[in-house]
Amino acid sequence: MAPIQQNMAYYIKSSLSIGTKLLMPQTTRFLSVSSALRIPIQVGDKLPSSTLFEHNPGEKFVTTELFSKGKHIIFGVPGAFTPGCSQTHLPGYIKKYDELTKKGILSIACISVNDPFVMDAWGKVHKADGKIRMLADVEAEFTKAMGLSIDLTAVLGNHRSKRYAMVVEDGIVKSVYIEPDGTGLTCSLASNIINDLQIFTPSTFHYLSIYLSIYLSIYLSI
Repeated sequence: MAPIQQNMAYYIKSSLSIGTKLLMPQTTRFLSVSSALRIPIQVGDKLPSSTLFEHNPGEKFVTTELFSKGKHIIFGVPGAFTPGCSQTHLPGYIKKYDELTKKGILSIACISVNDPFVMDAWGKVHKADGKIRMLADVEAEFTKAMGLSIDLTAVLGNHRSKRYAMVVEDGIVKSVYIEPDGTGLTCSLASNIINDLQIFTPSTFHYLSIYLSIYLSIYLSI
């Protein structure tokens, strides 16, 4: 092979080798970023299994067991003692507690990426005991599993939870409201969740069934 041809062959081989080395890391990085993306939890999804803490690190609960039976409300907040959470979000659910339980809700849980001591203290300040379960998602395990993590490092020092609210029945998400900007106070408020719940209570269905039975018996006798 002539020297020029040899040089050309070496140039092509070297170029391909360099091109491969440059392209492969880019492809790998692209795939790893894509696989890390999470779609926020949706209606019909099963609640992810994660560990939450109440009062202290010794009292821990698994979400799939805690919300496995009956109808529950879960609302997430960016942080305990923050203005919007303390002035509007949490107090709203405390105020509407009786109205919500009359609509068949077994429990209401407030979840935040905080430690359990902070959540416990926050609940006591607002007299949430007996009404709202103050649950700590210490490592954001539950929040990330639901695709609801938000970077609030600039104001709160780390990744926190987006503001949201959902109705869960027998471990399945029946409705979910996620604030568009992650921190606003609109769709996730207690007043909005009340409108989302079924209008008919079990007693209403009971009397309605009696009424229909009487109506049908009269109609069929004509």
